[in-house]
Amino acid sequence: MKDSPVTLAWLSEQRADIRRLAHLVEDTAGKVRKDRARKRSKHTVVPSGFISAWRDYEYRFASPLKAIATAERAKQAEEYLSELRAIAAKRNQDVDTLLMEVMSKIEAHKQSGDSFDPTEDDPASLIDEIFLTFEDVVNSGILSDITADKAIGAWHFFDTTLGLNHREIYIRWKKVPELLIPAHVLSGTSRPIVELYNEAVRAYVFGNKIASISMSRALLEHVLEEHYHIKDKTLAKVIAKAESVYPRFRKLKMQRKRDMANRVMHDYENQADIQDQSVIEFLKTLQAVVGDIPR
Repeated sequence: MKDSPVTLAWLSEQRADIRRLAHLVEDTAGKVRKDRARKRSKHTVVPSGFISAWRDYEYRFASPLKAIATAERAKQAEEYLSELRAIAAKRNQDVDTLLMEVMSKIEAHKQSGDSFDPTEDDPASLIDEIFLTFEDVVNSGILSDITADKAIGAWHFFDTTLGLNHREIYIRWKKVPELLIPAHVLSGTSRPIVELYNEAVRAYVFGNKIASISMSRALLEHVLEEHYHIKDKTLAKVIAKAESVYPRFRKLKMQRKRDMANRVMHDYENQADIQDQSVIEFLKTLQAVVGDIPR
């Protein structure tokens, strides 16, 4: 019970230092989430123990820490405003004017697009809104340059002719599990893991599910043979041995996923459309297998 969320909530009510620490931890976790969400890849190399610790944090502590941190931020904001009022009084200055000066200095250090938060905002909706606004401006005649009208045509070209539907791409990107690679894997080489996983992810995200399944199969075989050191004549036998040595793998249903990949690669003409969930489940299997690579 000493490290339970209930104990944490009680302590935060009694001690200011616990509230400040909770705020710091929650703020740091938010920065970690944003950094991971902004990455161009879907993998991260993490130190020993990070995977289980992060899961425990998200499951047990994220919600209570957020509540504590929210209250602490409000308190700190009020304390800061009190300091500004005191400074304004000494200067015989209007507090709103002083606040505007402070905000202007903060804004001067911001880059364009800094307000976008990939963990909170919907980029597809924002892009749609920008495009519709731009289209309205062009149709109104405010922009007479032919380039503006061509830009609309170019947008439709990418969206309809090439099928680069940013909303569908974003939806698929959000579904993809992030691959957390234990740091000790780097003692050998993680390059095939990183490259194959991210190629499988990109293929799926841009709508090529067959290629994604094929690369996922290749990566599964690579990890079991090179990192778990389980080898045999066929992947089916390798999986059988892996499930014997590591019984927890049985719940991953790797043989079923191997069968699906074989059908996709060798009997393409008779395959029905591959469902998104089938690709995601394969990627989640890779996530579990890579995350448990032994030392």
